[in-house]
Amino acid sequence: MKVISSFAMLLFASLLILSPKAEASSIDVYVDGDRLEFTNSAHITEGRTMVELRPIFESLGVMVDWEQSTQTITTAGDTKMEMQINSQMATVNGSMHQLDVPPTIYEGRTVVPLRFVVEAAGVSVQWDQVNQRVIIGEEHGIETSLWEGYYTIDDHPDLRGGLVITDENDKYFSFEADVAYTHVGQIEGVAEKQGPHTASLVYDPYGCEMTLTRDNGRVTLSEDNLECSYYSGVAIDLNRSYVK
Repeated sequence: MKVISSFAMLLFASLLILSPKAEASSIDVYVDGDRLEFTNSAHITEGRTMVELRPIFESLGVMVDWEQSTQTITTAGDTKMEMQINSQMATVNGSMHQLDVPPTIYEGRTVVPLRFVVEAAGVSVQWDQVNQRVIIGEEHGIETSLWEGYYTIDDHPDLRGGLVITDENDKYFSFEADVAYTHVGQIEGVAEKQGPHTASLVYDPYGCEMTLTRDNGRVTLSEDNLECSYYSGVAIDLNRSYVK
């Protein structure tokens, strides 16, 4: 019984080592300015962006075929590719290439390494680190102002206030927020993007540290230290949510 148990544990450990680990993330993929839709979102595995097989090939105008018996992916046309599930060797127009991460089955879908297949098809691809998105081909039509706009406070019926975000670029934006009850709290400054959904107050003369979090049309401000109380009124703070 101990032998069987030890063997099972060894087998389980080997599977963990051999199976590429998918890292949780939120990644958008754009092709010529249009955002691709996937059943399962694009994700990172061992530092490589993995995407569902058919949507990425079809967006590139490449005909793709799936052979279930051998779990092989082939394409037709000007670029002929062949890849096999869990194999790190691929061919492009007869030439062999080694993949950093092989195609695999992820949550019931066949996924492939995005950069490899896009560049093999002769299309440019770039990674937007700040906004955590992949840009394939032309950039026209891609939304660049993810934060910019006017928001109103909505997390308490007796509070009034607004948030204005302007001058947004790839790394920074300006903001001004206020909240009013019997007293008024107000702050303005410049925030640096930490990703597509988070930004931090860059510099404050009074030492206030603040985080801004974006969730679709809602932005939430969070005071990260006591120095932010300089901007708050009596019995009021700036830990508030605003909607666009």
